[in-house]
Amino acid sequence: MPLRIQSEITHEFKKTFYPSRIKKAFDEKISKKDSRGIDGLNVSGFEKQKDAQFKVINKKCLKGSYNFSPYLEKLKLKGRDKPPRKISLPTVRDRIVNYLIKEFLHKTFSDRVSKNLAHDVIRSIQKTLSEENSDSFGFSKIDITNFYDSINQQILIKYLKRRIKSKTILHLIIKAIQNISVGKNYNKGMRGKKFNDKGVPQGLAISNILADIYLTDVDKYFKLKKILKRKIKYFRYVDDIFLIYKKSDYPFVSKKIKEMISELILDINPEKSFDGDCADGFEYLGYKFIPGKKTKDGFPLLTVRQSSVDRYMDSLIAIFTTYWYTNINALKYENWRNKKDIKEAFIEDLNQKITGSIGENRKYGWIYYYVELNDLKLLFNIDKIVEGYFKKLKEFNFKPPLSIKKIVKAYYQIKFNFRETKYLHDYRIFDTCPKKKLYLKKRGYIKPWQKLSCAEIEKLFNVVKRKYLRGLEMDEGRMS
Repeated sequence: MPLRIQSEITHEFKKTFYPSRIKKAFDEKISKKDSRGIDGLNVSGFEKQKDAQFKVINKKCLKGSYNFSPYLEKLKLKGRDKPPRKISLPTVRDRIVNYLIKEFLHKTFSDRVSKNLAHDVIRSIQKTLSEENSDSFGFSKIDITNFYDSINQQILIKYLKRRIKSKTILHLIIKAIQNISVGKNYNKGMRGKKFNDKGVPQGLAISNILADIYLTDVDKYFKLKKILKRKIKYFRYVDDIFLIYKKSDYPFVSKKIKEMISELILDINPEKSFDGDCADGFEYLGYKFIPGKKTKDGFPLLTVRQSSVDRYMDSLIAIFTTYWYTNINALKYENWRNKKDIKEAFIEDLNQKITGSIGENRKYGWIYYYVELNDLKLLFNIDKIVEGYFKKLKEFNFKPPLSIKKIVKAYYQIKFNFRETKYLHDYRIFDTCPKKKLYLKKRGYIKPWQKLSCAEIEKLFNVVKRKYLRGLEMDEGRMS
């Protein structure tokens, strides 16, 4: 690689770790998510020493002497009869460094990074099905067994070295990858004696960009002109690969994709990978494509996988159940709570679950994720079910109040009027201390006799907000 480009990469790395960039990363990306690493230090505790910590990051990352604390291992349940996913939680300081490394990698490998959201991939598949005769095309869905845990570090490092020649930069990235993940009872005497020599830890800011870099050659090959002439369409969202091709090309596609996955020393999961005819329909990223059925506009029917619908309906029902128990508890144990506040909080929470939410510059929620569907009958049915549950609530005169929102309207607002709509729940409206206090009080997080400072209210509000947003993320589900 030309010395000029290497010089630009090195300069970009130095810029990434400027004190002002470190501070900005903490203020905008890290401070709002109050998770703890192995040191037990939360964001509030870090705030008290942040200036000294920023200097450590700046000095040691640029010198190549920065050391990560072991990541804290957390097990995330994936569902019944499924092994949990291992998530690695860095300390607050290490989260900042990981985020900055991610920013650097995005700029350095900008032509290799997939910028597609799940929406974009689904839209492209739907477009392909609309333009081609599905009877002539087959598909292959590729699921890689334990993808992140199976990434070969030597191959990944080889890809990194194609573009990054600086030993200082490479050393920092490799240390972030090879840092161990441990349980809470970790023996500090083992620090420095162990390192992770296989895979990439999940849950880090750098995890997805490293996955993109690792699959670079697969992406490049299936987007070559000679492949396009065969009418082979290649789609990937993180580690979920999907191909559409003429049935006559199946032997070529099947052989080539298996060869390339094998060359990366990865295994294809036979239980979740399959081939079929497009005309028979298929599921991908939580969506269900049914080319045999058409909408009024002539597009193939695109709906939602039944398990995703069921999980979402369970989360809606849970809000009604919580409201019922909250009423009972308010009468017995929390007589300081106002019935009017409880009802208003219930309506607000239910509306948030229906429409999704805007928070921390991101959009969350079931209908936001599935906004590419065109199965409006499904959405009308969901609204009808919600309406039916109000027929069991005496406090609402056995009918839904006018303030209850509709998922059908949320769908249209997100799809056609997103920039201007005020229909979605938006945490940005809670922009003052009194507004945040009232929000927390309605939900019972602040008792009437509690006197909290604005700083304490801000902290509690962010914790509660993250709790609700995590619930919306769970509604979206893991898509493959």
